[in-house]
Amino acid sequence: MKFLLLLFLSMPAFAWNTGVLTLSGTIASDCRVEIATTSQSTSLNVLNGSTNVLVATVTETCNELNGYKITASSLNNGLLKGPLSTPYQISYDGSAFMSLTTDQVLKNVTSLSSKVIHDSAVLVNVTALPDGITGTYQDVVTISIEAN
Repeated sequence: MKFLLLLFLSMPAFAWNTGVLTLSGTIASDCRVEIATTSQSTSLNVLNGSTNVLVATVTETCNELNGYKITASSLNNGLLKGPLSTPYQISYDGSAFMSLTTDQVLKNVTSLSSKVIHDSAVLVNVTALPDGITGTYQDVVTISIEAN
């Protein structure tokens, strides 16, 4: 009996049960736009019209696997309003010029393999208003980013 007890005490320790360790981490969604306007955005030539005027640079940041959409909407449905109104069109990141009479998808990135930080130029064409009346002509354009 002493021999068995001595043999048992001299044996290395064994684990009779197992445990599980779970490791994890999270990266939060980061989809945002930052708009840097130029001085041209508030000094458009409404009387004679304006063509290909850089009015802003939009910095897009996103880390969503399924990409993102950039949309634009206009408070005045694509018109610079003052005492009278005149239409304008925008180009985003080299796209064809488009009217904002309705909300527009300006860009659709369908997938990402890493976080993107991209600068997109916003250009404007303004239709001339040669018989315009003195005043300020303006619109508010909202540019948004949304994960797909």
